[in-house]
Order: sequence, then C-alpha cells, then structure tokens
Amino acid sequence: MTDPSRVRRRPERADAEGDRRPGGTRCTGCQHLYTTWRPRRPRGCAAYGFESRTWPSLVVEQTSGAPCELFAPRPASGAAKAPADTTPPHRSRRPGGLYG
Repeated sequence: MTDPSRVRRRPERADAEGDRRPGGTRCTGCQHLYTTWRPRRPRGCAAYGFESRTWPSLVVEQTSGAPCELFAPRPASGAAKAPADTTPPHRSRRPGGLYG
C-alpha cells in the first residue's frame, strides 16, 4: 500500500482555454502575460512582476482572495497601424548637404 504522505500531487491546472472559470479573469487575453523558458515556472505576469507554474490570475486570486484587477486586453494583432515612411532620405534633405 502506498503511503499517502509520499504521493506526489500535480499542481492545479487551468483548462486549455486559459483559466475560464466563473468569476475568474483570463490570462490568455492579457497583455501582461508572458512565457518564460523555465520549465518549473513557464508563465509570468509583467504587471505584478512574478513567474509561476499555474496561470498568474490563479496565483493572484489565491493570495489576495480577489480576482486580478490589472487585466489589460491585448491589442488586436491586425490593428491598423500608421504606415511607416520607408522612402530613403534624399541627399539634399540631410542636414549639411552632401559635402557638409
């Protein structure tokens, strides 16, 4: 028989949708969520400044007792941006001209 005190337990896992619990915030749509290269702490929150094994919103809710209040939606990836001026500057427009 296995001793219950020696059984390793898995950490709580959020569902594949990214913490879609009633009353909880979703980290997957937040601009503060980032992925680390650390296998033991793969997710991080730039707003609160920590890394964790579970979703950061779960950690915030477990420690403070309140849902995350720093959630900020990510800007849309296809959002219209101002076109960058890609034309090279003409020599006469540079300060000092061609020879100074």
